[in-house]
Amino acid sequence: RADIAAYTKPKRDAFLLANKSYFQPLLPENSYIDKLERINAMAGQDEPEEHPYVNLTEQPKEVTAVMKPYQLEGLSFLVHMYENGVSSILGDEMGLGKTLQTLSLFQYLVENKPTTGEHRPNLVVCPLSVLSSWIAESRKWVPGLNVVRFHGPVNERLRLKQEMLEKKTRFDKTHDPEDRVDLVVTTYETFTAEQMWFKRVFVWRYCVLDEGHKIKNEKSDISSALHGLSAEYRLLLTGTPLQNNLKEMWALLHWLFPEVFTIDTADEFRKAFDLTKGTVSTTFMDDARRLLELIMIRRMKNTPGVNLDLPEKEEVVLFVPLTPMQRFWYTRLLTKDNGTLDDANAALGKAEDMDTSDIWAESKAIMQEALQVEEEPDTQKKNAWQKLMNLLMQLRKVCIHPYMVPHAAPPMYDIGNHIMNASAKFIVLDKMLEELVVKQKKKVLIFSGFTRALDLVEELLHLKGANSHDAPFRHARLDGSTARAQRNLSIRMFNDMRSDCNVMLLSTRAGGLGINLTSANDVIFIDDDWNPQVTLQAEARAHRIGQKNKVTVYKLCTQGTVEEQMQGRIRKKLYLSAKITESMRNLHSENNADKKRKRRSPNNAVANDDDAPHLDTASLQSLIRRGAQTLARPQIQVSELLNWDWATTLQKCKDQPFDITAAPTSTTDIETPAVDEQTWLSSMEKVQTAIFDGKRHQKALQAAAALPTDLTRADRRVGKNTTVEIDGFMIDKNSLLCAHWEAVPTLAGKDPRLASPKREKREPIIHQEFCQSCWVGPDSKRGELLDCTRCPRIIHQHCIPEGSLTGGISKNWTFTCTQHACRDCGAKTSDAGGVIFRCRWCEAGYCEDCLDWDKANLVGHELPEFGLLNFGRVTQAFYIECHGC
Repeated sequence: RADIAAYTKPKRDAFLLANKSYFQPLLPENSYIDKLERINAMAGQDEPEEHPYVNLTEQPKEVTAVMKPYQLEGLSFLVHMYENGVSSILGDEMGLGKTLQTLSLFQYLVENKPTTGEHRPNLVVCPLSVLSSWIAESRKWVPGLNVVRFHGPVNERLRLKQEMLEKKTRFDKTHDPEDRVDLVVTTYETFTAEQMWFKRVFVWRYCVLDEGHKIKNEKSDISSALHGLSAEYRLLLTGTPLQNNLKEMWALLHWLFPEVFTIDTADEFRKAFDLTKGTVSTTFMDDARRLLELIMIRRMKNTPGVNLDLPEKEEVVLFVPLTPMQRFWYTRLLTKDNGTLDDANAALGKAEDMDTSDIWAESKAIMQEALQVEEEPDTQKKNAWQKLMNLLMQLRKVCIHPYMVPHAAPPMYDIGNHIMNASAKFIVLDKMLEELVVKQKKKVLIFSGFTRALDLVEELLHLKGANSHDAPFRHARLDGSTARAQRNLSIRMFNDMRSDCNVMLLSTRAGGLGINLTSANDVIFIDDDWNPQVTLQAEARAHRIGQKNKVTVYKLCTQGTVEEQMQGRIRKKLYLSAKITESMRNLHSENNADKKRKRRSPNNAVANDDDAPHLDTASLQSLIRRGAQTLARPQIQVSELLNWDWATTLQKCKDQPFDITAAPTSTTDIETPAVDEQTWLSSMEKVQTAIFDGKRHQKALQAAAALPTDLTRADRRVGKNTTVEIDGFMIDKNSLLCAHWEAVPTLAGKDPRLASPKREKREPIIHQEFCQSCWVGPDSKRGELLDCTRCPRIIHQHCIPEGSLTGGISKNWTFTCTQHACRDCGAKTSDAGGVIFRCRWCEAGYCEDCLDWDKANLVGHELPEFGLLNFGRVTQAFYIECHGC
């Protein structure tokens, strides 16, 4: 801490003063910069100078990867900011190698700027989905650094903490390189759980936040936990620094420069870009861009000098109609009336093709059953209906699939065509899967922001035979609840071109961060996220380094609903990013040093045209024009949609692209009169849920109108006796609802249907007839045959090696076989990321770290021989043929 106060802080203050003209336009009076100015003036010192920029020509010696020129330029920027004692942002677009540039910075500091005195390691906090990538790439590219993966259950974290503290103690005494911890990698969730330990154990040299926009809300638990961390430098890695508004940019600056951008500086950022009120300050946005040019380096895939030679990315928006069931529930949510089957019949009347009456008959029966459930005199269900938390959210769910609405799906239904026929999006999705996956054998990514929607897509895939015996294709899934080892396995299987795993289901937010899925050429979005940068992040899973083919992005949007109204806000958020981050100049090079000097003028005026943003005017005008115009589209009959093939569906439903980089595609688009930018920005963007089919729907007020208006407060209590006489005793009515030995009535006592479902007794496990180790049946010489209590395996007592880390009899005399823990390191399922890889032919099991992936053969989540024993899929197991077999 003394070294930081003596050396780092003076350099940081000098940098802030030397570049005060970048900071002051965004700060109120009496800011930290103003205080530094007064202190400097009182001391009679000259204007400080920052450390000059030095363009590195050689990468660190111990970095095994060959860094591309633009990556070496990124390292030069990071070293320049380090020399000036300043935190920074590495804002390269997704897929340009931010991880390698960060690791090369750590290696550069070890080789050229070693710490003196107490050792200070670096800390990387990242999403769970990229934790394994950080560990693998650090061991591959900077093998000289000692890396610790700090993640796992409580016991595993306790072990790691004790191990690091012991190493720290030994290193402070002996300075043995073997005891040095150079890099600790953890997840945001683990950091939040262990924040007190992280803040106490080290003064970190660098704290790096991968996907740094996770702290865009300064009031979130993660952001609050990270603010008290002791770190000499802070570094944000994000390909999307601006997402929804400028207040989120302030949150990033608040973490990087907490003494400069204090809490009272946030209001100006909030006012400068407020879509709800229609207030947008282009001047403030320009000032924000100039500051980011100083503290951030950002390169795009099409930036000169990057030369990734990535293939084209095409965006296709498909507008689909509502099915009768969707229309029924959409209108019902809006009006919240107590309609009857007449509503269902009216909705079904929209399907004009009489030849499809049999198709809608099942939908009608499901709607009839749902109405009967609602009409039951169940106060709990009425309250559930009245407490639908967010009307907009519910309407969005209906647009995806009506079964996502409470009580809309039939109880305990079998998987059938009714799942597809209930939603127009699923009708189109079925045609896409048939064409792209079944016929063309392509690999496809399917994104949704709702895990329930992914559940329904899984049911559609099962309907098409996925993951069954002799399946035409298989699918994997990755969402926020997927265990770490299962994530890595799914990614590995999907990227294996020899694998028949052709469909990957992903949660837009959990699966759209940092993973590489370039084996897919087609990306499908079931729904749009409010934050367009989240969608772009998800698209970049396929469109990144390593992609050789054209990528087609399909987005499904329900016509005439809130989904279409959402596009206005989404376009303006894209505009914010295009206006600031996409138009940034690179100030950080020896050739551009004069640009920074020109910026430092007393009136903050732009010196010449070079200081203006290099923004593609046509792209911005295209975005503004599409945001200002209302496109008239022909109405599509859902009954016709059912009969179309994929080519016809694509032609009829396809919309003109509203991607900001899309060039004009027709003479009409070119001749559209220019739209004033400020006029478009000043218009308020509101999603009006009550507007549907061109009409404003109002909530029904029958219940309120039926109430007598002349009731007094005393009248309302008449007839509300709470007691009843039984055998001469006055008994509380509620106590009559109590079951035997109950003191107060429970929900189950009021209505048996509300009772918790009884847990089904687990079926007894049928075991195999031979030892898994020696493949011999009962043999007195080999000891007793022990039955595993958790799987069908059995093993001779003497076939378990002495000193084995796995297998054994517990205190309650139950036996667990050797396949429930790692053979090499002894890690149990919870310590191994949630999955143990069990060999089909021997007694061994492996964790993902100890498994020899190059020599092992992946089998699957189920074994046919276990199917004969009625033992199905277990989430904690994946079966392999290990390298020894």
